[in-house]
Amino acid sequence: MNPVRPDISIIVPIYKVEKYIRKCIESIAAQTLRNIEIILVDDGSPDRCGEICEEYAAMDPRIKVVHRKNGGLSAARNTGLSAATAGIIGFVDGDDWVEPEMFQRLYDAMCRTSADMAVCNVCYDFVDERRFDMHCSTVEQLVDRDKAIEMLLFDRKMHNYVWNKIFKRELLTVYFPENRSYEDVHVMIRWVANIRNMVQIPFCGYHYVQRMGSYLHNADLARYVSRVNALESQVEFIRESGLARDIRSDYYAYIIRQALSGAKYMVRSLPFDKNMSDSIKYIVGFLMPLADEAAALLKPKQRRRLELLMNHPHRFMVLMRLSGMLQKFKFRNRSPICFE
Repeated sequence: MNPVRPDISIIVPIYKVEKYIRKCIESIAAQTLRNIEIILVDDGSPDRCGEICEEYAAMDPRIKVVHRKNGGLSAARNTGLSAATAGIIGFVDGDDWVEPEMFQRLYDAMCRTSADMAVCNVCYDFVDERRFDMHCSTVEQLVDRDKAIEMLLFDRKMHNYVWNKIFKRELLTVYFPENRSYEDVHVMIRWVANIRNMVQIPFCGYHYVQRMGSYLHNADLARYVSRVNALESQVEFIRESGLARDIRSDYYAYIIRQALSGAKYMVRSLPFDKNMSDSIKYIVGFLMPLADEAAALLKPKQRRRLELLMNHPHRFMVLMRLSGMLQKFKFRNRSPICFE
C-alpha cells in the first residue's frame, strides 16, 4: 500500500539556532493541516541543532532530517527541495515560528481560488514588542501574474521573502543561488513569473524573529553590495523576459532610490578603503543605464545625489560622510525642550 502523499512539504534550513529551533519545529508540528512533510536541513550546525532535530524526528513520523556539510542558507534550502515529495512547497527559517493555522489557511485559499501560490501577512517579533507590516493585506484578493510581479518588484504589498508563502512545485524552475546573499530576491521574481495567479489572505501567520546578531542586522560592506547585486539580478530578468514594460521606468526609479540609500549608509558607517571604492564603482556601473530612463522621476535632491555619485563618486563619499557627521552633531547638541 502506497503512503499518502503530503499536501505540503515544509523546508526548514537550520544553522546555529539552538535557542530558537524547538519553538520553530513545535509550531510547524502543531499545524491544523496535519498531512504535511517537515524537512529539517541541518546545515552542519556546530551546536546541538542536529541532535534536537533527530529528537523531534523520533517523535513525529512526518519529520525528515537531512544532515549536510555547511554550505549556507541557499544550499540548505536546495537540499530540502531535492528531498521534498509534496506538490506544494513552503519554507520556514529555523529561528522563526508560525501560527497553528498558517499552512491550513494558505492551503485552503489556494484550493478555493485555484491559485498557483498563496501569501499571508508577517509579524515582526522584536525582544520587547511585535510589529505588523504597514502594507499587510486586509482582505483576501486574487491577483494575476502581472499584478503580482508589480507588487513584488516594489517590495511593499508583497515582499521577496519565500517563507510566508506556499508555491506549487512546478513554479520552482530555478534553485536558490549558492554563495550569494539576498537569495530570495533572485528566485522570487523567477518563480512569480511562472504563475497564472496568486491569492493573498488577511492573516498574520508568520513570525519573523528579529535577532540583532543575525545577518540582516549587521552592517558590513558585503551586505550592501549583495543587496545591489540582488536588485541587478531582478533587473536583468525583467529585461530578458520582457516583463513589467508598463511600470519599468517607475521600477528603475525605485531601484535607484534603493541603491542611493544603500550607498549613503555604506559610506557613513564603514571605513574608506579600496573595497569601499570598488563597491561604489560597481554601484555606479549598475545605475548608469537605469538613470537614462528613470532619473526624471526622482525628486530634485535624489537627482543631485545620483549625478554626484555617477560623476564624482569620491566627492559623493566625502559629502555623505560629512553630512552624516553633521546630523549626529546636531542631534547630540539639540537644546532641551522647555515648557513655560
